[in-house]
Amino acid sequence: MEHKNKFFIAKNTPLRLTPDEIGQPMEVIIPFFNALCLDEAREILWEVFSRAIANPEEDEPDWLSRRDLLYFHGQFEALIEASFLIYRETK
Repeated sequence: MEHKNKFFIAKNTPLRLTPDEIGQPMEVIIPFFNALCLDEAREILWEVFSRAIANPEEDEPDWLSRRDLLYFHGQFEALIEASFLIYRETK
């Protein structure tokens, strides 16, 4: 999958994390799961992707197919689950 807007590509460098958060990623994971349980995170993720896929009013972007969205959903959910396991171990 190729992303056409190169402005947002940062060569696998976090864009939203501060230098402190990059050094201590648990400082991001802990507040995330303090705010949401695993089921809530999964439900929100599904809602975002299902709305994106099922919205008949917008055309599908050239660079991202519905199949790509579904694949990313699975990968992102796995990331959330792995993060949750790390979070749970630290509590």
